[in-house]
This record gives sequence, structure tokens and C-alpha cells, in this order.
Amino acid sequence: MTRSFTVFTTLGGESVEAGTVNFTEGRTFTSSFRYAVDYLARPDSYPIEPGLPLDDAPHVVGGGLPLALDDASPDRWGRMLLERQRGTDRLDDPSLSPSLTPADYLVGVSDATRQGALRFTGEPEGPYLADLPAVPKVLELPRLLAAADAVTADDSDWAGAVKTLLDAGTGALGGAMPKAAVVEDGALWLAKFPVLGQSVDLAAWEKTALDLAAMSGVSVPERRILRLGERTALLVKRFDRAGEQRIPYISARTLIEEESETPHADYTDIVASLRAEGTRPDADSEALFRLVVLGALTNNTDNHLRNLGFLRSGTGWILAPAFDITPQRDLGQPRATSIAGSVYPGDTGRGLLALAPHCKLTENRARAITAEVLDVVSAWRDVAEENGAPGARIEVFAESFDTMAEIVRRDVLG
Repeated sequence: MTRSFTVFTTLGGESVEAGTVNFTEGRTFTSSFRYAVDYLARPDSYPIEPGLPLDDAPHVVGGGLPLALDDASPDRWGRMLLERQRGTDRLDDPSLSPSLTPADYLVGVSDATRQGALRFTGEPEGPYLADLPAVPKVLELPRLLAAADAVTADDSDWAGAVKTLLDAGTGALGGAMPKAAVVEDGALWLAKFPVLGQSVDLAAWEKTALDLAAMSGVSVPERRILRLGERTALLVKRFDRAGEQRIPYISARTLIEEESETPHADYTDIVASLRAEGTRPDADSEALFRLVVLGALTNNTDNHLRNLGFLRSGTGWILAPAFDITPQRDLGQPRATSIAGSVYPGDTGRGLLALAPHCKLTENRARAITAEVLDVVSAWRDVAEENGAPGARIEVFAESFDTMAEIVRRDVLG
């Protein structure tokens, strides 16, 4: 079976046809993207990803999607919801395949909440896919949290909960944890929910890390904690929207053209691609180094390539605000993305000093940035307390924060 969809992106503040993607689905799955002739003729057109240069040839990908389209697809949370919905749909229509293809995931989620600027239609003049009900408002978060809990706990009404979440645009959101999209004062926000039975207040700790990042000079989105009864959710404002306008976005995985779903990547690869594709390579290289230092000091080992992004600006890409910075207590967990070869805490200082020249930083400048971030992160207890983390739980993180500070101070500052 072959299916085709028209692909749109943002140019000059409006959504324009960029090309067509064809999917061949059978024993194997293949996708092929081709730019539209009119798009190629525009002086302001740009490659929707570095791996898809502007030409009139079809770009074929075996086994999956072009990376930019994969960025516009749901991650683990959204995929799980769509898979459960398919199971329910097959009760009414057994002819449906029990498994979903990458194309099903791509066009099965809400157009309103889809990440970035790419949009899809079945026909050039048809509605954007998927055309779902309006995104709920913040005041509906208790209802959405209850639905997320029902899905997580496999409650008897989980099928209704899945529909509630998909209709709310939740399926388009990245990551593995329960979440929802909401609107406040016309702006799109991401609500990250607590997980049933989890003892750590994830909202408080992620908010703490984002606050420390902002205090360290790292660009981060607007954010706040919202209490939902006895529990808390983290609200983060979407940075790929400017009013009604969608801002093109790609992940670090797409920037470095990494085909593997579970790659072993290094920040040296990211900064090399950033300097080749970026519109402000020097400023963003330094900003990335600052973010890496912050990530090391907070022991953010879940720093995989989907947790770092880039926005289209001018003739290239710029570093997006940082997100999904989550302190980890386990000092034995390897980093998803290494720092100039450094995977574990013990050689973090060596990795930071080795990364600095890739970012075009002198050793003195790298040390100065590290000292600035160290000074800010030393106040982590106060910031965690301000964000509502219980005192007893704060001390659970002490070994991680204190050990990383000691290692970085010793090996970078001397």
C-alpha cells in the first residue's frame, strides 16, 4: 500500500507547501520526500533538515521517516496512546492492522500541538492532519491528569481516558512521561504530570534545574509549577510558537543526521554541525558549552539527542531554549550524550576542557564559564526549597550535586 501526504512549513510568516512525502507500507516500510517545484523556486526556501538538501530529487529513507518528520511525530507517550487507541478501534473493525506504521504515528496526532512548523494534509487543499478538537485550557488540567492516571494505572475506563488525551492533543508531545497540551491567554503550554506512585516530585526538580539554568545564563522557556490537589505539575511555555505562527524546529539528532533511534552521540558532533548549519555559530557554541556544564553539575544523564533542539532563524538554525533538564541521583548512570568522550562523572572535567576548543573557547574562557555556573548551582538547595521540594528529599540529591561540583571544581578550575 502507498500513501501520500503534502508537507507544509513556515515561510515568511505563513504556512506554504514544501513538498510531498510518499509511504510504501507492506512487509517493509519506506518513505520518500520530494520538494515542491514552487518551493524550490522561492528565494527564501530552506532545507527542512540538513539531510534533505534543496533539489528536485526524491529523498528515500528505508525503514522510517526523514528525520525532520520524525521530530514532528509523537515520542513514547504519544505512541503508547495511539497504540492503545488502535487496540480499541480493532474491536469495532477487526480488519485494521494491530500494529501502527511510522506514517500512522505521524498523521495520527493533533495538528494544533505538533512540534515545530511541519504540517500535513492528505490533499494539497485538504484539512491539516489530524484535525482534532480545540486544545483545552489550563483549568481543565485536573481532568487531564485524571485521564493520564487512568491510562498509567490501566483502570477499567482506560479506553475513554486515551480518547480524552488524544482529543486534547496530548499524543503529539514528546517524551515518555504523562503530559498534556493546554492553552493560556492564547499561548500553547506543555503540562508535565506527576507519575502515580513516584516518590520524587519531578515537577519541583525539573523546575529547579531550569531555574538554575536561567540563573547561569542559559536560555530556558517560561515555566511554573501548578498544584493539582496534593500533587504538582510543571507547566512549560512552548518556544516553537510565536502567537499563531509556528517556528521550524529540529532536534539535535536531526541536526547531526543521526539515523539510529538510540545512538551514542557526543557534544563534539553537535557543535560541529551547529557551526556548519547555524546562523550565530560563535554565540551558540558558547551557549551550548554553558548548557553542558550546567547539565554535568546537575547530573542530567538523560541528555539524549531529542532533549536538545534548534529553531530556524534567518538562513540557518539557532540553539533552542533548554528543556528536559532532570537532575539524577544515580552517579553510576552513563550520559546519553558524552562530553568529548566523557560518559561517567569521574572524567567530566577532562571532557569539559576537551570540548572547549570545539566550541572555539580558550581554556581561560571555558574555566570562567564553568566557575560562573558552579557558583550558581551551589545554591541548588535554596532553589529546590523555593520550588516546594520537601527537605528530606532535598538531601537525597546532596551526594549527586556535591560530588559533581567537587569533580568539576577540582579538574577544571584546579
